[in-house]
Amino acid sequence: MKQIIIKESVLRRALLETAIAGGSSPRESSRTALSTDLPLVPSEQVSVQLTVDRPAVEDPEFMPANPVELGRACQVLASAIPREKVSDFYRDFIRIVNVALDGSSGQRSDG
Repeated sequence: MKQIIIKESVLRRALLETAIAGGSSPRESSRTALSTDLPLVPSEQVSVQLTVDRPAVEDPEFMPANPVELGRACQVLASAIPREKVSDFYRDFIRIVNVALDGSSGQRSDG
């Protein structure tokens, strides 16, 4: 493993410049950084991009070409759902995903 040596004066100056840019002293910023809730619990993450082209979901000819485009189209469509209908929409969406994964026709048999 290659060892990197940094002069203490260079490190102190870098820490000071970082603290000044952040608006606090190095001592305050280290205290703030350590005062977070513990223990830390890892959570699953999803990757996102800052901006993407909006899918033309209002165009009847539009069809997503892959799962990423499908996800973006669903996001645009879901943003129009009223808050009180979100849980119903989500349940229906899960049913549709399961039908697509199972390859079945999706017709219900209500007995």
